[in-house]
Amino acid sequence: MRLPYFTPLFYALLALPTFVLAMDLESSPTADETVQSLPTIIVHGLVEEKLTEHSKKYIKPNSSMATKMDISLKDTPQTVSVVTQQQIQDQGLTSLAEVLNQVVGINVSNNDSERVSFSARGFNVDNIQIDGITTAYSGTGASVLAIPAYDSAIYDHIEVLKGVTGLTTGLGEPSASINMIHKRPSSEFQASGSVGYGRWNTQRYVGDVSGAILADEKLNGRFIAAYSRSDTGRQHYEKNNLVLSGALTSQLTDTTALTLGMDYQKDDPKGLGNVSPIFYADGTETDFKPKDNIASSDWVRWTRTHKNYYIYLDQALNDQWQAKLAYSYQTLAGSLKNFWPFNGSMNSDGSGLSYSYWASEGYLKQHSFDATVNGKFNLFEREHQVVFGLNGWTRNAEEYGMHYPKGQTIENSHAFDGAQLPDFDTERSGLGDKTTESKQLGVFLNTRWHLTDRWKLFAGGRVSHWESKLKTYHYGDLIKTSNEQKRNAVFVPYIATTFDLTPNTTIYTSYTEIFKPQYNLDIHDQYLDPEEGSSIEFGLKNSLLDERLNLNAAVYRTKKDNMAEIDPNYISPNGRDVRYRAANNTTTKGIELQAVGQLTDQLSLSAGYAYNKTENKAGKRLNTSMPNQDAKLFVNYAFDQALSGLKVGAGLNWYDSSTAQIKIGTADQPFEKALTQKAYVLGSLYAAYDISPKINVTMNVNNLFNKTYYTRITPSYKAGYFGDPRSYMLTMNFKY
Repeated sequence: MRLPYFTPLFYALLALPTFVLAMDLESSPTADETVQSLPTIIVHGLVEEKLTEHSKKYIKPNSSMATKMDISLKDTPQTVSVVTQQQIQDQGLTSLAEVLNQVVGINVSNNDSERVSFSARGFNVDNIQIDGITTAYSGTGASVLAIPAYDSAIYDHIEVLKGVTGLTTGLGEPSASINMIHKRPSSEFQASGSVGYGRWNTQRYVGDVSGAILADEKLNGRFIAAYSRSDTGRQHYEKNNLVLSGALTSQLTDTTALTLGMDYQKDDPKGLGNVSPIFYADGTETDFKPKDNIASSDWVRWTRTHKNYYIYLDQALNDQWQAKLAYSYQTLAGSLKNFWPFNGSMNSDGSGLSYSYWASEGYLKQHSFDATVNGKFNLFEREHQVVFGLNGWTRNAEEYGMHYPKGQTIENSHAFDGAQLPDFDTERSGLGDKTTESKQLGVFLNTRWHLTDRWKLFAGGRVSHWESKLKTYHYGDLIKTSNEQKRNAVFVPYIATTFDLTPNTTIYTSYTEIFKPQYNLDIHDQYLDPEEGSSIEFGLKNSLLDERLNLNAAVYRTKKDNMAEIDPNYISPNGRDVRYRAANNTTTKGIELQAVGQLTDQLSLSAGYAYNKTENKAGKRLNTSMPNQDAKLFVNYAFDQALSGLKVGAGLNWYDSSTAQIKIGTADQPFEKALTQKAYVLGSLYAAYDISPKINVTMNVNNLFNKTYYTRITPSYKAGYFGDPRSYMLTMNFKY
């Protein structure tokens, strides 16, 4: 990469902490003095303070997601959104996708019911973390290993960092990063549960118990279980999800805490919520509805099992320095048998299509670690901060060749129903088994210099090593290694500054660079080179009403090379596969506005607006199939006095229009036609009442206006996925 113009200053700033640490060590207290000063540092207590479970607020004061430093959101030089436990409960958000639907600037779309994708600032989001550790989902090229549903029952809150996170993770896609923070064991006993029932025979059961296991509170534990099922309102599709989570936290000493945990989630639907054709071959629109779902059958299965084993060691070195070691082992197993009834082009009389069977199995495993040291030091009569460490992962994603029957012609699609097709047994063929092996290792350093009382400078960077290769096997024997990629000593700088205009108002700017390995194939079935570029952001943050309300405004510009765009010269053998080519000098510009917090003791607010536009070097807009504007609002009011215990809320999510070009017609006479998803508004209502201090009942209504819309239009499928119609959920909550 080309180093920026501030390189001499940058390296000088990076070198300073080394000299400072040496100076500090010379004047540091003796070992005995240190031991005497440490008993007041209770590490487990510090961990609990970073959670939102009992705050009853829509804001979280601090975050370390952008800088690896636990600083206030107002002082963080990037845009960070936090969905707290209170907002998750109020809006009845049961999955990661439902949570992200409430974050302004995030677009949630579906290839089908089991393949959910997220985008922000014009690009896909594929950096998903659990407690700051990269998850096993990150674009493996094996679609059967799609992202799990991630039930929200086991997470305290979810943070979303907009822009590039190359400093801390090495995966620098300029969209957003998502961090799901576990609920942790508590020292005091607590137990809660809920039972919910909703439209389409939707049921949800959650149990959660936590507390001290040993009398001296040196060992605390927590166990959470959640089960959900629904008939979904789509024929031949039933959802079933089970999640179990257990954790132990041991206070080894007053300065040392050890956490061990495991998560288990199984997504086991019967049938599949699939897409519907948009156009007939003559260009007229079809009239399918969400409930039709003809591309499914009761025997269709897509089972995924996700396991996450983790261990964290938190150590207070003294009252100024902390260290953390984190390790996780994650596995994701997927098994799919399905059929696809949309081969060809559908004529208005129902002819023109054929169906094909498909089966796939895959297994992914990933080892991840993160070692971080965080502290403060004095220099020139001012206190500064530094964080440094290393992290990385190794990942193997296996996909197996399968036997499955051949398809046939569909005589009349209007009379077709997937239930007509016979079930089949799946069996591994031993041919074409593929394993994608990849790993990443990086060291990072970030500093925060208090240049004046009001002016702070962040200077840091990361050096990463990354490699990936694809191995192909026949009957267990390696026959080919291809698509080998390797990069050593990739340097990603991070520079940012904040200035306090007033005690409550801060302006900031940040600059970082992009390095993003990708698994998109070109027309020669080779991976495209990693995406590279830079991103700069300017913003203003304000904390009002005694820090109960946070306001944020940001503008950004991203430049990117090697961005994948669909190659129109590729002719797919099955009509669905696509290949890509690299686009250089693409730019994205946008703005984001956000207000989150408490307007009064009774009125809570979460609101925002986002706009982005991505263009190629010729000035043509890219990613037109995603809306480039959205606005989201949710308000919640808690009554007092005679109506004490009653809360009501309402939400509106607005999405701008989007357009996709779809190839239709016949093989001899193909042509393109644009489909425009018009702008739409989704409404929601919420009400809750405390029957007693320990019993609460809530009602949530989603898609209040019963809008029919596509969450995603997939041109290569010539089809779109419908969003869910109006739904409701009544839940009774218990706590002890």
